[in-house]
Amino acid sequence: MVEESEKKGLEINKKKSFAMIFSKSATKPTCNITVKGEPLEQMDQFTYLGSVVTTDAKSDQEIKRRIGIAKTAYKKMTRVLESKSVTTATRLRLLKCYVWSMLLYCCE
Repeated sequence: MVEESEKKGLEINKKKSFAMIFSKSATKPTCNITVKGEPLEQMDQFTYLGSVVTTDAKSDQEIKRRIGIAKTAYKKMTRVLESKSVTTATRLRLLKCYVWSMLLYCCE
C-alpha cells in the first residue's frame, strides 16, 4: 500500500495510522504491519465517524456510550422538557430532536 500511494504522490502519516484485528477469540491476536520499517500501533478500540469500533466487533460499548450521551443531553434540557409552561407536543418534538437523535445515531 505504501508503494502504490507513493506512486500517486501520497504519503502515509505514521502518527495517524493504526492497525486493528477483528476477532471473536478470547486471546488477543497481534499483527505486525510496518510503514517504512516502523511498526503501526495496534489498537483495541477507536472512534470512526462518531462510533466506537472494538476488536470483538460487538456493539455493547457503543450502546452504553450512546445511552450516556443521551442521558447527558436530557439532563441539559431537563428544565425545558419537564416544564408545564411548554406544551406537550413541543416537549416531545424537543425530546426527539435533541435526545433521541443522540441515542439513535448510527443505530441502523
